[in-house]
Amino acid sequence: MAQTKAITLIMLTTILLQDCFVTAYLNELSTVPRSPVVQFPDVNEKTKATKRFLRGSDVDEVVKNEGRGFLRDKFVSIPSVKWGLRISLKQYDGPAKILKEFQQFGIPLNVDYLLLWMKYVLKYKAKMGTIWATDAYVVQTLKDFVPASQLPYLFNAMKKNSKLRDFAIDLQKVA
Repeated sequence: MAQTKAITLIMLTTILLQDCFVTAYLNELSTVPRSPVVQFPDVNEKTKATKRFLRGSDVDEVVKNEGRGFLRDKFVSIPSVKWGLRISLKQYDGPAKILKEFQQFGIPLNVDYLLLWMKYVLKYKAKMGTIWATDAYVVQTLKDFVPASQLPYLFNAMKKNSKLRDFAIDLQKVA
């Protein structure tokens, strides 16, 4: 049994190191050196640029729903964010500070992570009282960090979760 624990520890460490060192962050992509492209003199006359999509649809919305990297999110990223939120709750960190930290650490503000943040807000309100995190404060904080076009998707996802359904209705009234 001790060998299984040792192997598990080694595997988790390897996954964590790969996640930290192999992943290319968006701000680093601009510094990647590009190889020079040879252009022929008549390149503008004969070629036409077309936008092609890798998926079966011709809409950019497909990019948001890609199934790539779900294992890393499911087994590494989301549990580590949950763990961090538990620690933040013990330290009485406010909801706005959490979203700032999400941005600092490069955590994408998509629906999965925002649902975790909403659960954190509910726990924070239960612990600190509703005076510290009113619904108007939560909506304003969301508008500061998340585009307004993404809010309806977030509220619909919250309605699908039984613990967040009433909170979503209250937030929609304020928004």
